[in-house]
Amino acid sequence: MTRAQIRPGAFLEPGDDEPWELIEDLHHRGDLIWDDETQAWYATSAELCKAMGRRDDLLWQSGLIPNLDRDVPAGLDLATYVELMGGGSRKTITFLEGEEHDRLHRFMRAQYSPKVLERWRPEIIRPIVRQRIDAFAARGRAELVHDLATQVPPRVVATLMALPTDDVWIDRCLGLVAASTDFKQRQASRPSAEVVQRALTAARELKQLLMPFVLDRRKGTGDDFISRLWSCAPQIFEPPWDEHAIYGNVKAQFEGGQSTTTHAAANLCYLLLTTSVREEVRAGDPKVSANLVEEALRLYGGVAFRPRYAKEDVMLAGEQVRAGDLVVTLNLAAGRDPDRYPCPASVDLHRQAPGDHLAFHVGPRACAGQALARAQLGEILHAMVERLHDLRLDPDADPPVYHGGFHRGWAPLHVLFDPA
Repeated sequence: MTRAQIRPGAFLEPGDDEPWELIEDLHHRGDLIWDDETQAWYATSAELCKAMGRRDDLLWQSGLIPNLDRDVPAGLDLATYVELMGGGSRKTITFLEGEEHDRLHRFMRAQYSPKVLERWRPEIIRPIVRQRIDAFAARGRAELVHDLATQVPPRVVATLMALPTDDVWIDRCLGLVAASTDFKQRQASRPSAEVVQRALTAARELKQLLMPFVLDRRKGTGDDFISRLWSCAPQIFEPPWDEHAIYGNVKAQFEGGQSTTTHAAANLCYLLLTTSVREEVRAGDPKVSANLVEEALRLYGGVAFRPRYAKEDVMLAGEQVRAGDLVVTLNLAAGRDPDRYPCPASVDLHRQAPGDHLAFHVGPRACAGQALARAQLGEILHAMVERLHDLRLDPDADPPVYHGGFHRGWAPLHVLFDPA
């Protein structure tokens, strides 16, 4: 892509083009850029994206929230969009606003507290990671996206929800979530009727699959995520609410806990394979390993951008933004902001405040499951370094490509290593 062809709206379109030249060009243009083609502002700097995130719901409305004053996202009718994104309910973490959203967000973050994760890492996450590596360790070769990155998150989430974790059930869920993710990837560029129909069919099948578990936990007496949500629902939701609200939030966690973490895991694997950090990580300093996870999140954040609509007129980076204007925070670009990160395209395992990035956004709409994602990434990194010796990309296989839209990740990752 030549510099003359670069346009901010390219960020919203799914594809295989690496966006590094686009990001560099956008940083040269300024912190806030208007694009006539998409009729939107684009926020590029770490400082500006964070400032907007901290005032989410106060000055900004998520572009994913259906609003009858403007077109429903993806050009759909309201009922279809709510069925696709919210499982048929608008009382989900994606759609709610104000205090009701904040209560639900606090509940979800509490499910993954440091104390809880301290127990889950050795009891749940680590065994699942090792089990998946055991499945291919003797072969001396693998495709890490298919064999590892896509396999760990759904099993972890299913375990926490007390859902089945056998391969047949998980594979079925993976196919359904993939159809939903494909729709989400293409929302900004108006997905085709085929993509929408495939996602809608998958959403209905997923609801048939999960709703019996939701209804079975109605008493809220168990220790799994679904039971705890039922138990706390009267304190979270304003009436009226029903089992569809519970299901919508189970769906959001079930899908979100897979797609974002899967891309982040693939990106972490890619960074380990393509940089000279392995020996430093192998030395065993837990701080170094944790910092590599953060560098992978900063450089290749699983969520590339977040659309926001201004609720009122506001001055932003010296520009007048009008009520109703669309402002897209380019979180991936913010992670490579040269004013915030020296040598932004390089891996630095000794950065100050390595977790100070926007991979999980910030503010009231920051990813509620980010602590769980970090725990999984840490266990995947540790297991790869410990178990897969002489790990390297397969020179005779297809090379990795950085692809996607809303979610982006490196794939395929064909590797060779010493058979266990």
